[in-house]
Amino acid sequence: MNDGKKETILSNGEILFHEGDDGGSIFLVVSGNIRIYKYQNGSEVVLSNMKEGEVIGTLSLLPGHKRTAHAKAIGVTKVKEFSTHHLTDMLNSEVPKWYQTILKDIIARFAILEENYLKTLAENNKLRQRL
Repeated sequence: MNDGKKETILSNGEILFHEGDDGGSIFLVVSGNIRIYKYQNGSEVVLSNMKEGEVIGTLSLLPGHKRTAHAKAIGVTKVKEFSTHHLTDMLNSEVPKWYQTILKDIIARFAILEENYLKTLAENNKLRQRL
């Protein structure tokens, strides 16, 4: 699409994306809820439930970044998808370079925090299973 965005309506349980999928876009939850989760030892581990007004997939703003978890609709959910190319073009034309640098740094640091969080979550789940 010319404006780099599209709306999608998901039914209950419908998958928005899978862990390991290419990024390439972020999603705004327009209505409903999206569950973010991973599988560990065959069980679904919920990382968060995203609601109306929240954004999913911000790490996709980093070049070549893959999805770090699965996302599915909880109930009928409407999302608006924005291509990272469109967002990057907007940033480059409307946001000062110094601010772009700050945003990229924040996103990169968040990616590291998320990776560490997921490792800690996996370790905690392993410890729980031993008990």
